[in-house]
Amino acid sequence: MINLKIINCKLIKMIVFASIYFLLTSAVLPVIIFPICLYYFKKGLWSSERIGIINCDGAFYSNKISPIWIHAASVGEVNVILPVIDDLIENTKHKILVSTMTKTGKLYLKEKTKSIPEDRLQHLFLPIDFWFFCWVFIKKVCPIKLIIAETEIWPSLYLVCHFCNLPITIINGRISDKSFLSYKKGSLFWRSIFKKIHFVATQSELDQKRFNELGVDVSKTMIAGNLKNDGLLKVLKNPPDQIEFAVNKKVIVFGSVRPKEAQFMLEVIKELSQEFQDLSFIICPRHFDWMDNLLILLKEFLFEEPLISSKCSEADMKSANRILIIDEIGYLLSAYRGAKLAYVGGTFVPEYGGHNALEPASFGIPVFIGPYYEEQKVNTNALLAFKGAIIVKSTEEMIAETKKLLLSDSLWKVASEAGIKTVLQEANALEKIKIAGILNEI
Repeated sequence: MINLKIINCKLIKMIVFASIYFLLTSAVLPVIIFPICLYYFKKGLWSSERIGIINCDGAFYSNKISPIWIHAASVGEVNVILPVIDDLIENTKHKILVSTMTKTGKLYLKEKTKSIPEDRLQHLFLPIDFWFFCWVFIKKVCPIKLIIAETEIWPSLYLVCHFCNLPITIINGRISDKSFLSYKKGSLFWRSIFKKIHFVATQSELDQKRFNELGVDVSKTMIAGNLKNDGLLKVLKNPPDQIEFAVNKKVIVFGSVRPKEAQFMLEVIKELSQEFQDLSFIICPRHFDWMDNLLILLKEFLFEEPLISSKCSEADMKSANRILIIDEIGYLLSAYRGAKLAYVGGTFVPEYGGHNALEPASFGIPVFIGPYYEEQKVNTNALLAFKGAIIVKSTEEMIAETKKLLLSDSLWKVASEAGIKTVLQEANALEKIKIAGILNEI
């Protein structure tokens, strides 16, 4: 028999907790809202959507069908949700509202979904995590569910969703070592937030255990794998256009590189370019805010003026330049397609956590990574197990291992085939999610 006293006690505790939190955030709002808005203005990222004010003109809002709301923080998370969007467009009648935190995420989404009619898919910026902004946003949009890519834990948003009976599902869920320790330190607060999650499909068993420990019931979690890998199946079937640079040369791509990896990268390029005259290099920074510093380093260290993708003509691409910098969103996979080898950045120093090594591997490209890939353990360990990737801990190791693969077709072929095998093995997360019924209408 249901104990109504226990239920009422839990309900009262939840209401008291939420009330205290809403009062506290309301009290500090005048202090923090101005710096937040100023930051968005300075970065050119301001939109009234960030305070819940939405322009409801247009075909998307002209009918009363409630949308499915999907949140993807930036470019990486957009790659997670693309297979989900395709499936929902094909198999449901609902509209899809996608929110992002960043402008780059918005632009990347629009590029990748330009074939979807505007009356089926719309983009908005996620509101600032204050209860009133979130409440206004939800009441205006009236979604039937919220699907969040990876792990975006916004306390006010989660509490407002709970009070609005809007179920929250996390897909591709993961919690890094650093984040887990932070949540554990404030476990009393964070457990009350995590308990508002309706369901979580995690990337790994470790991620599942962490969500359970933080308050999500075991019955509300499952291990699905990494949805980004499902998107790579499309790459295998329909690869993107290759960048027409150094067509008759061997190309090494440095993908998603970070500022603190620059010295390592330039030392490798300098040594290899001197020994292999038919070798060219494509550099794809993870972010573009250090482009000026990168150009200065290239000129000082290599005495070479690189090509910059956004400023290149076709004639420039066919010139004798041996270095191309990609300073545009959405061209990383195109760069990987024509490569002979690839280094995946964010792995040479401990603070970044790594990026997805299966992206170049999906093109049959042997992959180099540094020793730090905490945020990408599942994919990277799978690729290492198949021998499709090599860990390098120094400039000397990277140079030595690169020479081996450049000089041995048989070694290169083994690593190439291993990468494709890994992608095929790891790309089944969407099917598991569909079988579990996570995308079903509520």
